[in-house]
Order: sequence, then structure tokens, then C-alpha cells
Amino acid sequence: MEIEPKFADAHYNLGNAMTQMGDLRKAIESYEAAFAISPKDIEVLISYGNALKDYGNFKEAIEFYTKALQINPNLPDIKNNMDHALEQNSEIDKLALDYSKMTKKELKSPEVICFLGHIFATRGYVETAIDKYKQALKIKPDYVKAHNDIGLCFIKKGNNETAMVSFKQALKVKPDYAEALNNIGYLLRVSGEFDTAIENYEKAKVGVPDFSDSYGNMGIANRDKGNLIKAIESFNQAIKIKPELFDVHNNLGAALKDAGDQDAAMESYQKALKINPDYAEAHWNQSLAYLTKADFQNGWLAYEWRWRATDEMGKYLSTNKPIWRSSKGQRVLLWAEQGVGDEVMFASIIPDLHAVCSKLIVQIDERLIPLFRRSFPSDIDYRPRDGFVSENDYDTHIPMGSLPQQFRQTIESFKSTSLGWLSACDVKANGLREKLLTDKSEILIGISWHSTMSRLGAEAKVISLTQLAKKLHAPKIKLVNLQYGDVSDELGVLSEEHGIEIIQLPEIDNKNDIDGLAALIMACDKVVSISNLTIHLAGALGKEAHVLLASSNDWRWGQNRNSSYWYDSVRLHRQTKINDWDAVLKLL
Repeated sequence: MEIEPKFADAHYNLGNAMTQMGDLRKAIESYEAAFAISPKDIEVLISYGNALKDYGNFKEAIEFYTKALQINPNLPDIKNNMDHALEQNSEIDKLALDYSKMTKKELKSPEVICFLGHIFATRGYVETAIDKYKQALKIKPDYVKAHNDIGLCFIKKGNNETAMVSFKQALKVKPDYAEALNNIGYLLRVSGEFDTAIENYEKAKVGVPDFSDSYGNMGIANRDKGNLIKAIESFNQAIKIKPELFDVHNNLGAALKDAGDQDAAMESYQKALKINPDYAEAHWNQSLAYLTKADFQNGWLAYEWRWRATDEMGKYLSTNKPIWRSSKGQRVLLWAEQGVGDEVMFASIIPDLHAVCSKLIVQIDERLIPLFRRSFPSDIDYRPRDGFVSENDYDTHIPMGSLPQQFRQTIESFKSTSLGWLSACDVKANGLREKLLTDKSEILIGISWHSTMSRLGAEAKVISLTQLAKKLHAPKIKLVNLQYGDVSDELGVLSEEHGIEIIQLPEIDNKNDIDGLAALIMACDKVVSISNLTIHLAGALGKEAHVLLASSNDWRWGQNRNSSYWYDSVRLHRQTKINDWDAVLKLL
């Protein structure tokens, strides 16, 4: 375009690139330039029309679809797109007219334009909504609702800084505007500023005492902060104002779960589902409550809601092949869906599945393949998790998290593998142990203290290295680093300030060499760790291990248990107070 500004194809292709990047505003500018140069290019007309439709500019989209159809009437996709644009345009025009009549405002008034912004925003046309709000503010610069609502659009775009500017602008116009105070509270909460967020929610309540949103959001902030009593109070107050708030019932359930009351939590999830039977997050939380209580029949069934409730699982496999339903003699693809620790845990069921398959393909994190090859039958075909598996290679498929529904319906069903199912390299483990015990040390304790999965409040499972090391440090005991990632700075500070050395073997990359990490675990006498990959590996290897559990912990560790049905060799040590690791460490 710099060389030849009237090169229509370059403008058109730039528009295509911008469309793929999700920047419809710039895409439209490029298509507009291409159209000005080549007004009868049907590809330009179609792409320009599609971009306008996706942006929410239905009237102009209809114009360009009409131009394209005049050139070629046999374009079924464009006819469908045009029908959609006509329908949307008609609906929005009617809504604007009805609102105008109801409020007795002109169609071009800032109130009606702001209302249209809300309509576009709720339908997902965020850029068009922003244009409408800006149009309303040009007519009425002190229109507080438009300032607030445009801020909400910027949040949807992921632009929280600009959103904050818009909310503060609303407060300049009206300092006690509850909606803006509430939204500022949200932005502060997601940035971790819980106390300041709560202050804003309190201010919002002063202006509107029955503002349920502020109570609900205050509950979330207090739960994140770890103040469960106030969180539960806030959620209950929001429900008292608006009993139909199914999401608040769900959040109340989560807070009650953190407080250790699984029965009350389950009751709250059920209330949420009574109001909204399709509320995926409540189904998901309910499944975790069932599993925590070892109700596996109900738990695994509801666990299938995970695909609609959370993005932690990644993407569901794109395939035309059916899900495996316990049939025998089929070629089955078993594919990983969650974190590496979950892959290790659910791998305990691989022998059960292998026994009923004619062929088993296991698609997992590539770092686990050497360890799994040593541990499971030799005829299993392993593929990297991010690789492609042809549908010609299998008859049915199943995600790892769906295996327990078929094979783990009772506590007793876990016993077949609970002694351990993975095998580290004995030669390497023995060699590492000999190397680590060349001095007067007699006992090796492997330690791990943090996780890549961040948690807040009662779920905060990270312990400080200093706190853990000071508890375990003793004569003739050598502490070995099993923590993945670069922790050299932490180890240096511990050595300099407390004189405690943690051994870190340079030949073992704890993050990328999981087979080597398994050998290092087996070289130790025991393992002490928070709930992360390290503890799952230790349990799957049958190594004595002690897991330090936060006040509110994963379903997989059960309720009020000091032993694990997944791993016989793992002992559970639970917080009884939020963030109180001292009491937990005394149990070691």
C-alpha cells in the first residue's frame, strides 16, 4: 500500500487480516478503501458486508449484501446473512421506537441512543455499543449512565484502565452514583485491592441501600480476601433483597464450602439450579461437593458439566467419532484435558481402560510419555497432547476426566491402583541417592511449596519456603528441591538469611524432565509438598509423601480425611484456620 496506495487487493487482504485478529473497526476501514478502488469486486462487497454485520452496523451491511446480490443472485450464504441483518435491524428499530414512545423522548435523543447502546452491548456488538454511548455523550456530556455503560463495554474488551476512567467520569458528574461505585469496586477486586473494593461497595450501598449487586460483589471480595463470615453475610443480604439471584446462591455455596459446611453449600447450589436449571457453574460446583463427600455416582455424573462451566479443561476434542461408553474390543483414544497433575492422577485408570480395548491411544503432555511408557503395557500408543491424531486411528474417544464415571464408582474401586501405578528409573534413582548422600546426611526429604495455579482466600495453598524449610531442617537431614520452575533466588535468600541449604541438582530439570523428577522423588526418603504435580507424582510412584492442604482444598482430597483413596502413600495435613500453616506443620 505504501508503494501503490490504490492497490485494492492489499487493502482487501489487510481487512481480512484485521478481521481474523478481531479488530473489526480497522477491518471495515480497509474494506472501505478497497471498495472505493474496486466498487464491483464481489469478494470485497461480501467481506465488507460481513464485517459491518459482525460489527453491528446492519443497515450498511444490507446495502453491501444488496450490491453483491445484484452482481450474483446465486449466493445462498449472503442471502442468509442478509436475512439475519434485516431481522436484527428490524428488531432494534422496533425496540428504539417502543422505548421512544414509552419515555416520550425523540429517537435522536441521548436517552434513546444510550438505550440502543445497551441493546447492542447485550447482543455482543460491543464496538457499536461504544459508538452509541459516545454519540449520546456528544449530545449530553454529563450523561452519567452513558459514562458508566461505556465503561462496562471497555471491561468486555479487556480494557480495564479505560473502563476505570469512564466510571470516574460518571462519579465526577454524580459522586454517589451507585452503579459506578460498584463497577469501580469490581475493577479493584480483580486487581487484588480487596479492601479498597469493599470501601466502594459500601459507598454504593449508602446511595442505594437495597442495591443487591453491591452486596453480592462485596461477598466475592470478602471470600477472595478470606473473610468467610462477612462473605456469607453479604451473599445472604443480596439474596434477601433479590431471592432470584441464582449466581449469588452459587457464590454463597462456594463460601459455605470454604467454611467447611458441604451440606449447606449443596443446598445453596440446589437453590441456584431451581431458579436456573441450566446454570453450568452451579452444576459443576455441585459435582465437586458430591465428590468431596465421596458420592461418586452423583459426582462423576455432574462432573460432565465441567465443559460448560469452566475453561480450565481447555478445548473439547474436535472429532466426528463417538464418545466411548464402556464397549469392549474398540480402538479408543484417551485424551488429556486438565493440568499435568490431573493427567498423572487420572492415569491410574489407564490399566482398566487398556484391558477392554483392542487398541489404546493415549494423548498426554509430552513430558509424561517416557514415564508412562515404562509404567504401563508396552502396546499403548502415546501421542503428544498438542499433536494431531487421525480419526482413522480410533473408533471412539474419551477425555481423561470422564474415565472415573466408568471405573471408579466406590471407594473400594480405587484400591486396585492406590499403592501406585508409575515406575521411575531405578538405576537413575539409586544413582541420585548415592550422589546426594556423599556427606554425613542420612535422610533425604524432597520439598515443594508453590503452584502455578493461583488461589485466593481459604483456597490459598502456597506456603513460604522459609516456613517449610525451618520446620524440616535438622542434623543429618538434607532437603532436596522438587519445586518446578526457577526458584534459585528463593533458595539463595533462604541460604543467606537462615543458613539453610536446599539441594538443587542441575542435571534434573524439575519442570521439563518429569521422568528425571520422578527418579529424584524416589531417591528421597519422603516428600513434603503442597497440592501440586509433585505430590501427585509421589503418590503415583508409591513414595511416602505428606501433602499440606489449605483450609478449603480440592475435592480429590475428600472431607475430614487424613488419608487419600487415590494414593495410599500420601498423608493429608489440613489447615483448620485460613492461612495458618504453623498448626499444619506441627503435624509433620
